[in-house]
Amino acid sequence: MPKPSKRESLLAAAGRVIQRSGSSALTLDAVAAEAKVSKGGLLYHFASKEELVTALLQSMLESFDQRLSPDAFGESYIRASVAEDPEQVLTAVGLLAAIAMAPALIEPLRARYPEWDAKLLAECGDRTSALVVRLALDGLFMADLLELAPPSKAERQLLAERLLQLYRKPGDSGSRRGEHQGSDKTPAKRTSKAATPAKRPPTKAARSKRSV
Repeated sequence: MPKPSKRESLLAAAGRVIQRSGSSALTLDAVAAEAKVSKGGLLYHFASKEELVTALLQSMLESFDQRLSPDAFGESYIRASVAEDPEQVLTAVGLLAAIAMAPALIEPLRARYPEWDAKLLAECGDRTSALVVRLALDGLFMADLLELAPPSKAERQLLAERLLQLYRKPGDSGSRRGEHQGSDKTPAKRTSKAATPAKRPPTKAARSKRSV
């Protein structure tokens, strides 16, 4: 693993401050102390708290994007969203609280959502299904964020599988397999009554020959 850059180390320190003490403790002095650098060293990379929060949000978005596969975008999006990461949730709680103080800082997140939405729709092909999947995962994120009876690990896995069933195109799995399986079966031969000639009683001439 390559050694993290100074900027990455400072962002990690900011995340630890949020996780440990909440967004109210996120100050430049606190982050500098956590990272064991001078405040001047911190200001060299982030000139203000707003720049630090914006960079922290951008880092979280990039980390999430790295878990998404271009070849199976929907499945990776669902599984990455359902994955349980308590540290990430704690950071997000403090980060959103910090953003609430300056709503404009959430713009990077607003900009990313249309991209995810377009990729989900392009792969799924059904607007309603893609929308239900995305909004369900947004709801899960809020349940984790605000501790609104978040589901257990087992429930999260079941949720992922159900969302994948909804997301996949109707012909991608079950229905097509069923068609192929059906085509492999040879239809049973039916004997037509019309095809089998009915037995007729012997003619008078035939009876006479038998008697000879």
